[in-house]
Amino acid sequence: MHIRYILLVSVYIFYSQFSQYQENAEYDDLLQNVIKRLETFKRDEISHHSSQRSINNEKYLAHNFRRSYNRYDNDFNQFLESRRLNERRSKLLDYVRAVKSSSRNVISPVNDVDDEVDENLADIEEEKNSHSEEEQNNNNVEQNNNNNEEHETVTHSIKMPNVAPEKQDTYLCHAYQLPSDDRYIVEFNPAAKQQIAHHMLLYGCKVPGQTENAWECNGMAPICKSGQSIMYAWAKNAPSLKMPKDVGFHVGGKSGIKYLVLQVHYLDVSSFKDGNTDSSGLTFELSSIRPHYFAGIYLLAAGWPPIPAKKEAFHINMGCAYTSKKSLPPTIYPFRFRTHTHSLGVVVTGYRVRDGKWTLIGRGDPQRPQAFYKVSNEVNIREGDKLYGRCTYNAMSRSTKTYFGATHKDEMCNFYIMYFYKQPRHSPNAAARLPCGYTSIKNLDWPTDSDTSLAVMEGRNDEANYHISV
Repeated sequence: MHIRYILLVSVYIFYSQFSQYQENAEYDDLLQNVIKRLETFKRDEISHHSSQRSINNEKYLAHNFRRSYNRYDNDFNQFLESRRLNERRSKLLDYVRAVKSSSRNVISPVNDVDDEVDENLADIEEEKNSHSEEEQNNNNVEQNNNNNEEHETVTHSIKMPNVAPEKQDTYLCHAYQLPSDDRYIVEFNPAAKQQIAHHMLLYGCKVPGQTENAWECNGMAPICKSGQSIMYAWAKNAPSLKMPKDVGFHVGGKSGIKYLVLQVHYLDVSSFKDGNTDSSGLTFELSSIRPHYFAGIYLLAAGWPPIPAKKEAFHINMGCAYTSKKSLPPTIYPFRFRTHTHSLGVVVTGYRVRDGKWTLIGRGDPQRPQAFYKVSNEVNIREGDKLYGRCTYNAMSRSTKTYFGATHKDEMCNFYIMYFYKQPRHSPNAAARLPCGYTSIKNLDWPTDSDTSLAVMEGRNDEANYHISV
């Protein structure tokens, strides 16, 4: 019996406390029903204990129950009063609106309202006005974005702070703090020469390795302490890069990218012996207008096995399975690609494989300007696809095996895919981590021309299909 009592009282408390926020008459019926059941329970409880306990215990139980019931009954009365007050407030608000619409200067009914209702009425009106102003401001911003799009882009720059590296194959990094609100990079303009800078990489970071001056970042010192992602790459006097219409790299704000970090590889440092310094870097255009599509870079890379000496055509293969066990990855649309090796690289190719069919994404000559070139075929990459890349090297000039690493004596094998995808508005940072699952690179049926140089392909009759453009 006591359990029944506790449950009924708990139900009463729940409805009496929370129903005051609901404008629904069914809560009144529920409360009245609970009260009736409490009354019945009180009679049954007293009758039950009258036959088993002394009169003192009976009075004690009835007294405690009556006290509890009275307390909850008072709460219920307060709730009803609150409902009546809300109804009165609503009627007053309707009256004020009617007065305003008829342009009459009538305020006496409002002056008759008690202070509490008057203050609440003012709060309601103020909140309504604030929502209207906010909505109007949002409409104005959207209108300004549509009418003045070209004025919403601001030029920023990140450059080395007049550095003078002393050692060959020095890697230096420099950080740039981004604005705190959401911005979108829509253009990259390099300001460097290949005689000074071997190559440059631009990273997005949540926390950079350092925030002051420049630091060596080819070893123990990290580029980013957290949240590292590649955003741009340059080498061999590659030209500027402008995003397609309605595409941009999301930075700042909710993107998780609070800093940009520029990394410059200084291969030859002889030009700094006379006291010269360098300020290689780039400028970039930041837009405050959210694009329809977000951009990102997907990187295929490999570094094993070493390249044998005196080998005319040696392949390094790499691959990723575009699949995730955690969540469905977004469908991405490659629109640019870039290749990177050092001096032994002859050609780098990248493919999408779907249902056993190989489709070329891009073919690049790493000895040409290492820019982001237009893709060879317009394809998309979706869940279940596989991505493969192949680097082909000519090591006839080497008398010993060549390892993969950061110096000019080492080699590299990279295939960059610059892509865009539709970003849901409720999920501003899906740009983050695209999957690169394991897939075997052994015994693959590579296309027969996967190691054919770009120059040879351009010299064939189907030149139009293989000539790449910036």
